[in-house]
Amino acid sequence: LKEELKSNDNLEDTLKSCFYYVTQKIRFVDIPLSDYSPYPHLPDEIITNRVANSFDKAFLLYSIFKRLGIKSTLILVPDKNRGPEDITPFTPLFYAGAVVQVDSIYLNPEDEFQRFGYISPRYQGTIGFDVFGLKRVEIPLLPPDQEVVTVRRTVRIDSVGTVYINEEREYRGVYERAVRGLKRLKPQELRKEVERMISDIDPRARLVDFKFDSFENFDKYLSLKIEYYIPSYAIKAGNFLLFKIPGLKYGVQDVAQPERMYPVYHDHLSMEKHIIKLYFPRGYTLKTYPGNFNEISDEFNYSAKTVKRRNSLEFNDISVLKDTDIQPGDEYVRYREIKLKRAGYIDRWIILKR
Repeated sequence: LKEELKSNDNLEDTLKSCFYYVTQKIRFVDIPLSDYSPYPHLPDEIITNRVANSFDKAFLLYSIFKRLGIKSTLILVPDKNRGPEDITPFTPLFYAGAVVQVDSIYLNPEDEFQRFGYISPRYQGTIGFDVFGLKRVEIPLLPPDQEVVTVRRTVRIDSVGTVYINEEREYRGVYERAVRGLKRLKPQELRKEVERMISDIDPRARLVDFKFDSFENFDKYLSLKIEYYIPSYAIKAGNFLLFKIPGLKYGVQDVAQPERMYPVYHDHLSMEKHIIKLYFPRGYTLKTYPGNFNEISDEFNYSAKTVKRRNSLEFNDISVLKDTDIQPGDEYVRYREIKLKRAGYIDRWIILKR
């Protein structure tokens, strides 16, 4: 770590070097302190063993900051998926892990796929406990623009209905952490995983090529480039080609019931974007397309825009989840309404005529 730290590093660079040292060099084991011990191991012992749980890794990071003269706070955090928060001021065995706070930055140095400044969804929005300040601390719920999947897709359709797709997916937040975890797979296993991804778009999809950005590079968000095609995607009927926008699948499983007794719970806020350019075969013109869509609520938004060009169609949409607990009653009714309308909207046909 001393070799990685430079004398001219600013505070943020120093924090990042220390953070990634702990995440990369110390292997994470997911054992909550509530199932193990409310006392951390000594820093030297953690470094020697190179294995630690959330509490030990956070304590090691805190100890490194203290050694460097950087003021920080060690905060115990509960796992919100394990039940309601404890009402007592301090019960060590209630807490599952720990984060380190430096000014307004919360650092959660768990596994090697964790990004600097990102907090695991299970700790987001909880009430932690400052070990040394002896006070409760609210752990932030990260905004939707930090939990994003952005898909940029170029689609070319030929005269027999086959579509050829070049796609780039950028992952942020919990999605990035999950995809970075694929680096443990062997090359053939990684290819199978990408094939599974495109089969979710259409079971007929055939993978041509793919490329991940460096799994170890945290200077930018992880992206995946995929090239594939779908035979006979469009329906050919005389002079017409009929098809739907490829790759748009939005589930409605959580709104199957007209009414609910209990809230719809989400682990974190989120955002999903599609930017699609669709090119027509020569000699075909656009006759019918989905148009625009916009529905907004306090809990969930969906908007889409299509722009007609001479030989192409540009489509952009964005879904934003703004609440993790959709309450029964009016909130759920409106949430359900938007999700059902969205499902209907993306089911509209595009029709080309020769």
